[in-house]
Amino acid sequence: LERLRAWLRDCPRVVVAFSGGVDSSLVLQVAHEELGGRCLALLADSPSLPAAEREDALQLAHEIGAALRVIATQETTVPEYQPNAPN
Repeated sequence: LERLRAWLRDCPRVVVAFSGGVDSSLVLQVAHEELGGRCLALLADSPSLPAAEREDALQLAHEIGAALRVIATQETTVPEYQPNAPN
């Protein structure tokens, strides 16, 4: 945790790929603590993201106090994505 904090302190600003899951939530929390307004959470909103998970992620980012941008993605239109292969 201290190595993460030290690494973040050396960053002029960061964008955290935020899903609302445990890993990205921890990174966002620590990044926001270390960088404040120089930290942005980015949530990819797509047809593959259940609405309840999207709402939970929005609420969590709000509780952390981090700035959040939601972008619409269209990965479900990519032919390689559709088969949901293990790779």
